[in-house]
Amino acid sequence: MNIRPYRRKAYYYETDRMDIVHHSNYVRWLEETRVDLLEQIGCPFAEIEKRGLVSPVLSVETNYRFPVRFGDEFERLLVAVLAGRSKTAFIADTSLITLLFDNLL
Repeated sequence: MNIRPYRRKAYYYETDRMDIVHHSNYVRWLEETRVDLLEQIGCPFAEIEKRGLVSPVLSVETNYRFPVRFGDEFERLLVAVLAGRSKTAFIADTSLITLLFDNLL
């Protein structure tokens, strides 16, 4: 199965007055990426919940390596790892977010 990275653009409402994305949005983007991954593998979130299964997020750890700014496009790749009989861990790519630029300096 070929899993594609989740792609998105940073919107103005997600930024502070310096056009830098507020740190709380990175966790929201993790959730968007998790939902996207589940859809790609044929397990849409709505179907999972319809079957009576819940998947609460028990913990999140994030390292902020560089800022994402208003208008930046980025992609995330999330990997699901079985962490026991009833647990699944979702791990983001090691670079966390890959910014997409048409032309670098």
